Amino acid sequence: MTREPSPVTGEGFGSLSEALTDAEFRIAREDLGLTMEHVAARLGVAERTVRRWEAGTSRIPAGVAEQVGDLTDQADAQVDAWATRLLDVAEPVLVIPREGERDGWPASWWRALAARIVERVDGLRVVYADES
Repeated sequence: MTREPSPVTGEGFGSLSEALTDAEFRIAREDLGLTMEHVAARLGVAERTVRRWEAGTSRIPAGVAEQVGDLTDQADAQVDAWATRLLDVAEPVLVIPREGERDGWPASWWRALAARIVERVDGLRVVYADES
């Protein structure tokens, strides 16, 4: 009888290298609110490469982890900056784009960041730019 690896301990998977797994990469991309197309452009690869990484059919190069870390650092810095400013506002409102891009980031990126800021700023209202 073959035993399935434990999803909690990772038992049975052996040691993992510095490269991201397909699951880790996809989780990071989705957490950042980035489409495959946008993350491919940011990383300088073809969209089909990202698709293959996430499908597990191509190995993710070790250097990609650092690039994804840089994207995460940018998101964290933006969240920290907005949350700090909004904490001092009596009735905080965050305005984000509904569609398209702003400052080189897609609307999905701004929504992902807004979700994190809502958790940190009590009473925060989020509206789309075309509603403000």
